[in-house]
Amino acid sequence: MGAKCLNCGAEINGTFCIDCGQSSSISRLNIRHVISTAASHFFSMDSIVPSTFMGLTRNPGKVSREYVDGHRTSYVAPFRYCLTAVALLMLAYALVGRETSFVLFQTDRTLSPELLKFQADTLSFVLRNLNLVIFAALPLQALVLKGFFHRSRYNYAEVVSFYLYVMGHSFLFGTVLALTLSSASQLQFFLRILFQTLYSIFAAIGFFGENRVTTVFKCIGVGILNIIIVAAMVVLLIAPRFEGRINEIRGEKNLSGTEIQEIQIKRAMFIIYVSDQQVSRNFYTKVLATEPVLDVPGMTEFSLKDGSSLGLMPEAGIKKLLGNSLNKPTFVSGPLRAELYLFVDDPDSYLKRAVESGAEPLSECKARDWGDYAGYCLDMDGHVLGFGRPITESK
Repeated sequence: MGAKCLNCGAEINGTFCIDCGQSSSISRLNIRHVISTAASHFFSMDSIVPSTFMGLTRNPGKVSREYVDGHRTSYVAPFRYCLTAVALLMLAYALVGRETSFVLFQTDRTLSPELLKFQADTLSFVLRNLNLVIFAALPLQALVLKGFFHRSRYNYAEVVSFYLYVMGHSFLFGTVLALTLSSASQLQFFLRILFQTLYSIFAAIGFFGENRVTTVFKCIGVGILNIIIVAAMVVLLIAPRFEGRINEIRGEKNLSGTEIQEIQIKRAMFIIYVSDQQVSRNFYTKVLATEPVLDVPGMTEFSLKDGSSLGLMPEAGIKKLLGNSLNKPTFVSGPLRAELYLFVDDPDSYLKRAVESGAEPLSECKARDWGDYAGYCLDMDGHVLGFGRPITESK
């Protein structure tokens, strides 16, 4: 009994298995066998790889026409040709260090270190995947090409085959540039764009057979729309990264070690101190063209459109409110002129947090005669900071 085929189990009486065609001389794999097998598969096939490459170099329009007209065994299939070219280009970038050598896009050095790193990481991510994005965009780009040459005899599938040949050859040219001009990334980029534009025009003239001038303008239009398509796909590609970065920022911790929370302040009142409340009331009533929503001795309040409000407080009123606190040495640099009064749910916790952060306490939280429960402190620049809530509202 003869030996059995290691692939299908049939009995072998010769050099090859009569059932599956596998050689009878199969030994353990080694590096030499892997390389020789790959080279054999790529460069044999009755020499269709070299003939396809040379044909697409000399006359891409003719090769594309012959393939769609039925010469299927004379050339490498368009999809296989383009996919192989993309793989070779990505391999070339990996060998020369694409991320470190590509400096076409400059970063903004005025950004913070965190944003600079995020910008660099995003650019690196785009460059690593750009050729895959271009490859994925080929069906849409071919549809654009079909739209511009809709009067030609070719259907969409045939236009796709033509465009795969064109882009495959462009990817191979990019591979050569990556290996020979690895240190000149800007020149490499523009030469690739120039080659793709001119080669596409050259191929389209031979394939579609239309007027040369018309074909040139159509190819330029196709190129512009294809850039837009690729740009849109890049945006879709990096959008999750931006969303993830935003979520990271929301969850990051500040310098004090507490998590950054969404701002809970409901509205703000800006209070200015005036020498004569009645005169200032009349002035701002005219200026704002509205009547105050509150006008009592010691406070006049105007409601602003955005939900905040403007308060007018006589100087005597703030001195009465805060008493001797205003005689502190903090005010030697200038007169007290303003206050920021924030409406919050829990004035006590806000005041406590402000004092713990370095503010100077002025008045503890308590019921005020204008109907708020409020407390006051002084920030590091001498501004009065008040936190309050209407007494009628619960915490």
